[in-house]
Amino acid sequence: VPEGFKTWLNKIVYPLTESTVSADGQRFVKNFAGNGEKGTFVIGSSVFQGADQILSAWTNVPKAVKSLEHFPTDVYWDGGSAYSVFGLIKYAQLDGGCSQKSYATQFVFDSPGVYEGHLLKYHDWLSNCGLPGNLACNATWT
Repeated sequence: VPEGFKTWLNKIVYPLTESTVSADGQRFVKNFAGNGEKGTFVIGSSVFQGADQILSAWTNVPKAVKSLEHFPTDVYWDGGSAYSVFGLIKYAQLDGGCSQKSYATQFVFDSPGVYEGHLLKYHDWLSNCGLPGNLACNATWT
């Protein structure tokens, strides 16, 4: 896991999601919407697009990003495109068969290796079986 990402997550994102100070709401928006970018913040079926909606998410769902605590047992990093895509995958095998739960969090940054203020998309989901988003396994988006 890149150090810059861990610093961004632990020093910026976590404290902002815990805060009730309005100025921190603006910092949260800046981190998720970027500098003038149209950021997307996705929690399950709820999609928050742009600064106003992201601020609304911070205000109304103050613990929204606590799902980030599914910190990875496996990490996938793709720096080979114009974007940095960082996915955190955690598997919890329950009782075999198709009862495995998977957690995944995807971060899309607008430039490789740059984290603060440039996150374009955050997407967190849970699948009841197999890899997240595997519709054949009746994925549940939460």
